[in-house]
Order: sequence, then C-alpha cells, then structure tokens
Amino acid sequence: MRILKVSDIEHLLFEVRHMSRYTEEEFLFKEARDHIYDIEVKALEQQCIEDGFIRDFLKGVRLMQRKTGVQVEGVTPSQASDDFPSGSDGDEI
Repeated sequence: MRILKVSDIEHLLFEVRHMSRYTEEEFLFKEARDHIYDIEVKALEQQCIEDGFIRDFLKGVRLMQRKTGVQVEGVTPSQASDDFPSGSDGDEI
C-alpha cells in the first residue's frame, strides 16, 4: 500500500480538474462542429432539391415547347434551350 503525500494529492486533484475541463471543452467543440455540419448538410440538401426542381421544370418547359411549338412567356430563349447551364439558379424566371 502506497501512502500519498499532500503534494501528490494536490497534483492529482489538479490533473482531475484539468482533464474534466479539457473533456468539457472537447465535448462543446464536438457538439458545435456537429451542429454546424448538420446545418451545412441540410442547406446543401435543400439547394440540391431546389436546383433539381428548377432543372426538371425547365426540361418540362422545353419538352412542352417542342411538342406544342408554343413559347412560354417569361422564359428566356437560353432557359428554354437544351444547353441551359445546370449551374444557373433560375433567377431569370
């Protein structure tokens, strides 16, 4: 059996306090990182959904124009063409 001196106990107490503080800070950091990641992933998912909707909507407009020969008011010729850039956000509509 080992007998601890007061200085040993103080050192152990310091180590325990330091470890618990570090663990709490590490936990808070991980929690904040996960929260930011969740927000960014949800925003990216939403952007992909919106981009897909716009792209598919414009494909439908092109198909309708080809089948009927009717021009859609408010849709620019570039938006109605097959080479409309997929990176466009559709603000022109």
